[in-house]
Amino acid sequence: MPEIKRATKHSASTVAKYISGIQVLPEYAEILRVKQGGSKERARIHWEKARLAARDMLGELSQRDRLLLMTGLYWGEGSKGAFDFINGDPYLVRAYIDGLFALGVKKEEIRLNFRIFSDMDKSVITKFWVGFLKFDESQVGWFEVVEGNGKRKLLHGMCRVHVIKGAPYFKLIMSMIDFIKSQSRCRSSMD
Repeated sequence: MPEIKRATKHSASTVAKYISGIQVLPEYAEILRVKQGGSKERARIHWEKARLAARDMLGELSQRDRLLLMTGLYWGEGSKGAFDFINGDPYLVRAYIDGLFALGVKKEEIRLNFRIFSDMDKSVITKFWVGFLKFDESQVGWFEVVEGNGKRKLLHGMCRVHVIKGAPYFKLIMSMIDFIKSQSRCRSSMD
């Protein structure tokens, strides 16, 4: 289709309209198959280049990097009334906890609470999060159970990370957010 589009200078929708239902002759089927696979191969190559470029641009994450990431995550997803953070993406939760460690929070100061749907098994959810985050089951607190079917949406529910006696850390992270706001290059005249 891209070749026909280039050759005829017609839009993709016009080309698609005219080629729909056309049977490819057996002698051209292999050529078509190779060309169709080409876009998948190009995509794979582009993804590989992007992964390498990202690794080169970021390098190893420093403590400062982890603090900045955690601060951004808290700014977007954290509770503004208590030092709690909730999300259903296991890798995002792990990155947030890495930032807590960089902030000085001890593992023993963290409790994992869960929001799950009524069709989810508490023991399965606990086993997943505790294993993935490398925490002890004694650090699991409470479950909030929401009526409904959530397995399609959130396979492992949502993990709420709570810091015990987190007020000093909360003040620190909110101050970090304020500092980042003050450094923004896009400040308006109202700031």
